[in-house]
Amino acid sequence: NRPTGLLETLQAIVARLEWEVSDPSTRRPANLEVARGYRVLGATRTEQLDLAPALEALTKAVELDTALLAESPRKPEYRLEYALTLQALGTLHRRRADHAAAHERSSKAHAMALELAKEHALPDLYFSLPGQLAVEIASADAMVAGTRGGEGVTATRNEPVHE
Repeated sequence: NRPTGLLETLQAIVARLEWEVSDPSTRRPANLEVARGYRVLGATRTEQLDLAPALEALTKAVELDTALLAESPRKPEYRLEYALTLQALGTLHRRRADHAAAHERSSKAHAMALELAKEHALPDLYFSLPGQLAVEIASADAMVAGTRGGEGVTATRNEPVHE
């Protein structure tokens, strides 16, 4: 049974990586890859407005990121992965029209990305991440201001999700 679509492929990859976690010799690298897999799965589901499963996947990614950071709090790879997960959570919360939560997650991700950049530990591929996050924060702030004026719009297919 081969996966037929993007989501099925991502789910198969995450399942394979979780299986590898059970092997002590691959535990740490696999955990980072599992966290990344959950983040990508959550971000993909967010883009498809499948928000409840997106939140589940991103919550699992945060749990794994937090565990990795507890083991090695200064490791750049772990900090970058956590920042990217927080960015994905910010996007999810914007889709749910929870602009305060979007602002909070994006702000935390922005601070982490800036810290990595100041330490010259932000990979070249992510050089624009602090700027992207600044735009996301401004967007969340604008949406909060619009909501206060009675102009808030919710773009979801699912029922509201609570963390």
